[in-house]
Amino acid sequence: EAVYEIRVTNQGTGPCSNVQLAAALAEGTTYTGSNGPTQIKAQGQQLIFDPIPQLGVKGEFVYRIRVRGTMPGDQRVRVQLTCDQVTTPVVKEESTRFYKDQ
Repeated sequence: EAVYEIRVTNQGTGPCSNVQLAAALAEGTTYTGSNGPTQIKAQGQQLIFDPIPQLGVKGEFVYRIRVRGTMPGDQRVRVQLTCDQVTTPVVKEESTRFYKDQ
């Protein structure tokens, strides 16, 4: 099992509104739970985060997502962030190598 920490910080000079995250899990992984400031709904390999209405300057929020590897190998999670003030989504990807238990 792996835990991904998603930390969002407003490094801009103005507040962000309607902050929305979405994550795509690799086919060889299963979502097992999370905690954070809003609810997360799993739809297959997609995680849909309830939006954050406002994130002030230097404001921050953190999610922790638990994922179990269902097959060995390099598995990736891809997270996308959008808000009303950003025209191009911010995308980050993290790779984790899962091993088969003997």
